[in-house]
Amino acid sequence: MLQVKRPEEELTIVSEESSASDGSESSSRGLPQNAWKGDKQRFEFAPDADFMYTWQVSGTGPVNVTASDATRASGPLSVLLMLQRSIAKQGLLASRVENARKVGHLELHLVGVNPDLEPMMPWDQFLVGPLSPEFRRLVNAFNLPETPFAGMNVSLLYNCFNNDCKWHKKPAQFPMGYSEAHVFGPYHDVVSSVPDFVFMSNPGFSHYPQSWGKTLQRLRSNGAPVIATGYGDNTYLDSFGHGEKMKGTAMDTIYEFDSAVSPTLHGDGQTLQLPPAELVGAGLDSFGLKHKVDVLKDSVGRSIKVHHCPLQLEDLNLCGDLGGNAFVADRIGYSAQVSEKNPFAYCDFPKVCMCSSGSIIHLLEPKPVHHDVQTPDALLYRDVVQRCAGCLSDKDSVVSCMQTKLDGAFQPGHWLQRHYFPYVRQGYTDGMLKEVFKSCSD
Repeated sequence: MLQVKRPEEELTIVSEESSASDGSESSSRGLPQNAWKGDKQRFEFAPDADFMYTWQVSGTGPVNVTASDATRASGPLSVLLMLQRSIAKQGLLASRVENARKVGHLELHLVGVNPDLEPMMPWDQFLVGPLSPEFRRLVNAFNLPETPFAGMNVSLLYNCFNNDCKWHKKPAQFPMGYSEAHVFGPYHDVVSSVPDFVFMSNPGFSHYPQSWGKTLQRLRSNGAPVIATGYGDNTYLDSFGHGEKMKGTAMDTIYEFDSAVSPTLHGDGQTLQLPPAELVGAGLDSFGLKHKVDVLKDSVGRSIKVHHCPLQLEDLNLCGDLGGNAFVADRIGYSAQVSEKNPFAYCDFPKVCMCSSGSIIHLLEPKPVHHDVQTPDALLYRDVVQRCAGCLSDKDSVVSCMQTKLDGAFQPGHWLQRHYFPYVRQGYTDGMLKEVFKSCSD
């Protein structure tokens, strides 16, 4: 929350924002490198500024959360939310957890992790406790289960697909009975133990359908339910501006403030609040940014900015992870028991409104064994890219051209098959789609 004092005359001020020239425009999707500050045990997204978001609680209203806490809490809170949903539905996840309780041991696998993200999340606090006051505030605000595995032995396995992942070491000792392990390489090749359930943060199944398909095959054979988050916006558009569609964000308001400012809890013990500030410029166009910014100053002249971000459209087709994750999972033999917006979204780059991480969520359960499943091969890759021709353009002529070329690329003996085969072999759908889009736009 922010108390705003409006001057009698609104001032015309040129924003001091400069173009985001720190490399964020050209970075791949995901958190910026070196955002985690191990000495402070927090994420930082700008050298002299901090950020605050607003999460919406169904039925009660908004809850403010700092950028670092949102990023650290998003994964564990997503798990607690899906556990709560499964218990209400008496689903497979609830059944697997109940069986784990009977034997006193739970095994959770985090698959395809970013070594700079999931390991920095305080899983031990949320799963077995004790919770910090700030994280307890968030758990209580959303009425989620508090430390549901307290008193149990809990084994957490981090799996990074790359063999050169570098892990940050956590300085704190873990609670008794809680342990973490790290494994490198494709999950389906290097992990043999059977988890009670799996969490995946922003996996993007439709971007690497063959690789993720093999992992989902392995998990399905073990009967493991999967919780997967994702980006709710069009995931085939990146900061280079590939394509002709506009991106959106999961949050319409981002607070940026001087790092010397500390949000404080309101008297209700639930609401984070910034100090009172006077509005000195409203609806400013910031250089290099595609959204409006309000500029305020507090009583000692410290800057507070309010970024008004364009909201993402709900994307049910394969352009976004809501449709993309569900499509690939369905082909491999998983059904989506929950498929919806996730309240625990966070920003990769808050200053430029890149705030769609973790904004959708699925709870996936294996289908019965007699269900026909698709092999994660070139045909699955084909089925994904051919459904994504409309993800990069709204022009009928461009989409029609892309559909024609994507059809030819999978016809035996067609010259386009030889031309685009390297992309299929790599298994990365973005590369092929952007190459086809470029050839159809020239």
